[in-house]
Order: sequence, then C-alpha cells, then structure tokens
Amino acid sequence: MGSDFKSIPLIDIGPLVEKIDDPSMANDKDLLQVVRLLDDACKEAGFFYVKGHGIDESLMREVRNVTREFFQLPYEEKLKIKMTPQSGYRGYQRIGENITKGKPDMHEAIDCYTPIRPGKYGDLAKPMEGSNLWPKYPSNFEVLLENYIKLCRDISRKIMRGIALALGGAIDAFEGDTAGDPFWVLRLIGYPVDIPEEQRTDTGCGAHTDYGLLTLVNQDDDICALEVAAVKPQHMGTYSLKSSSIGKNVSFASPIATVLGGHNSSVMCWELQNSVAREGSAASPPTMMEVDGSDKRTNTAVPEPSLLPSEVQNRSGEWIYATPIPGTFVCNIGDMLKVWTNGIYQPTLHRVVNNSQHYRVSVAFFYESNFDAAVEPVEFCREKTGGAAKYEKVVYGEHLVQKVLTNFVM
Repeated sequence: MGSDFKSIPLIDIGPLVEKIDDPSMANDKDLLQVVRLLDDACKEAGFFYVKGHGIDESLMREVRNVTREFFQLPYEEKLKIKMTPQSGYRGYQRIGENITKGKPDMHEAIDCYTPIRPGKYGDLAKPMEGSNLWPKYPSNFEVLLENYIKLCRDISRKIMRGIALALGGAIDAFEGDTAGDPFWVLRLIGYPVDIPEEQRTDTGCGAHTDYGLLTLVNQDDDICALEVAAVKPQHMGTYSLKSSSIGKNVSFASPIATVLGGHNSSVMCWELQNSVAREGSAASPPTMMEVDGSDKRTNTAVPEPSLLPSEVQNRSGEWIYATPIPGTFVCNIGDMLKVWTNGIYQPTLHRVVNNSQHYRVSVAFFYESNFDAAVEPVEFCREKTGGAAKYEKVVYGEHLVQKVLTNFVM
C-alpha cells in the first residue's frame, strides 16, 4: 500500500524512449532517474503523467478531433458500425450501453481490439474474433487511428521495459511469452451534454480498475473528468468496491513536476539495482506544484473545479482529479501487472464524472499481455514478497472475455 497521495506525478520519459532499446546500455543517470520515478509512481499512486513520449501533441489533438467529428454524426450514421456479438464486440455503443457495477455509464464509444483471425486461439477468443469496424466518416479515421495505435504500442512497450527494470527484473521480463505479442484495446469515448433527464447521472464511467498492464489516456485539454482514488484495491475482484458520492471528498491537486536532464545511455538491470543500493534515496525529490487555477512556475492554466470530471481516490477516501496537461498521457497500471508483480504494484480505482457543459472526448489505449498468456506472479517478484504467490494464475484472454461479455447491455 502506497502513501496517501495528494497528486499525480509527472514524469519526463524522454531518456527512456531514447535509450531503452539501445543494446549498449550503460549507467545513464537520467534513465535511472526515470526508472526510479516509474517505480515510485506505480507503488504510490498507480497513476502518472508522461511527457517526452515522442508523439506530437498535434497528432494527439487530431485523434481527439476525428473522434469528436464521428460522435457529431447523425445517430443513423454511427449505427453503421454498431457493436454486436457478431462483430466480436467491436464498434459503436450508444449512451448507457456500457455498464460498470451494474449501472449504465453516460458515454458513447467506439471499441477496437487487436484483430483476431478465426481459430487463432481456439475457443478462448471465439467471442472476440474478427476485425475492427472503422467508420466511413471522417475519411481519414482508419489510417490515422491505425498509425496512432502503432505509436502507442511502442511507447507502452518502452514504459513496460522501464517498469521491468524498476522491479529488478530483466529488461524484457514482460515480453516473450508474457507480452511479446501484446493484445491491445482502444476505446474512443465521448461524454455528451444533452442526455435525456430520465437517463442523466453524473457517472461518465463508474469506479473501476483496468484489466491489463498499462493504460495511456489522451484526454481533452480543457475539461478534467478523470478522478483517481487514493485508496488502492487489494484483491482481483475489486470492481464491487464502494466509492464516495460524486463531488464529495474531492481534492483539487496538480501533478508533481519532475524535470529530467540529458539523454545519454541506458542501464542494465544489475547496474540499476547496484546503483539504487548505492545511491538510495539521494536523488532529488520531485517538487509539488501549487493549485489555485494555474501553475505558479509555468503559468499553465488549470481548469476550474466545475470542469474537472475525472478522479482518482486516495487512502483517505479522497478523489484526486487528473487535471489535463496538454501533450501528456495520463497512465495507469492494471490488474494483470498486479498479479505479475505479486502485489508490489497495485492498480488504483478511478472514475469519470460527466457534469461539464461541454462535450468531452477521451481516447484510452490499453496495453495488455499476450491474449493467451497465463498470468501469475513472476519469480523475481515473489522473492521480494516472501516467496509465496499471493494470486492464482489467470489466463488474460479468459479474464478479458468474461469482462467484455458482462460489460454491455445490447
């Protein structure tokens, strides 16, 4: 269990992106600092922002814009890619069709998954076999999103390499049979304003943890809707945990600001462990940014509290808003990473509040394990946690299919 965090850390992963695939990795202090910060963030908050990731802010904005354009189309046009069991649960879902803990979520969405050819995983993936349903309009939708997915996959893989080092494992600990052929999920989500009164709630998406390894959220810059729970769930079946009422016990907090220096060479696992042992906590601690509507140092505007819909909850039961920071991804870890790390890293409850006067778009990319991977605590994490496995083995694809089959009302 981490500390009672009050904010979400911001990490410049530039050194990681630049050097993590370099076979001549050496003891690079900037890379080592990124790895430490990832470790701290995963242990303390389970959430962090990343900058220096290499995807242009203009592309992130364009992805949100084409998503918004699609959702502005007539309902009949959107239904041309309607999600059905026959489509492998891919495609468009109307408002209220997605449910969390038995309650409808006030958003519409397009769900996309790694294409699965018939028979690839036998009966395991049968309900999700097929290709994605791409809309005809906007005309650049498919090409743009497929390129974006490739970029998100690469960034996620590099972050997972950093996490492997942070845990004391080999750089490729979460590749090969675990996530060498990673499954991915892309959800393009719209949170509308004009919901019929009889359907209206403030719940854009109910409190939950994510299924897989790592999530990258590309959210609108001017509306904050994601809330993070500063209390972490302790068991796999955490979806039934109760959360406080929307709008109560909320702390408005901006991220930790961390500025990293030059980008040199990388660091091998054994060198990282030795360096951490040598240097201990000597690294300069991140500094907090004050919140009163703007960042004191950069004068970057922070949305007014009435426009902040997305929250995370801390140990005191407070929900911490994931305030949008232009050009960054909001990242969080999921259930499969909890199992693999034997509980060293715990996913954090989060939810989305839909009470803005403006239509909001969020594009979430989920980086998962191999679809047929048997996920269980890895040896080097068991050794750090007493030797015994705290979680039973789970096949990722079975876990995902179970969730998908119970997530929608059609």
